Amino acid sequence: MDDHITVNIFGQSFTFQTDTNSGLAQEVSQALVSEVKKVQEAYAGQPQVSQVAMLVAVALNFAQENTLLRNTQLQLEKELKGRSQRLLQMLEVSQS
Repeated sequence: MDDHITVNIFGQSFTFQTDTNSGLAQEVSQALVSEVKKVQEAYAGQPQVSQVAMLVAVALNFAQENTLLRNTQLQLEKELKGRSQRLLQMLEVSQS
């Protein structure tokens, strides 16, 4: 079943077909709208900042957050792998 989600940004509605569950799609669209509002508020009173520039700022914010989360995940995976290897070595020593 194909789901659709509508996002309203800068007074315009955009409808997209989703390939994921509707709950996740709704959460993502709400995060987008929330981030756009934060950027709009940050640039309030600066009429020279275009909507496109604000959307680029939103994209950069999401990219930064994604990169930080990915780096954290990689670090945690590395630590977990190291701990697992040490545990396996301890088990092998105790069985010999």
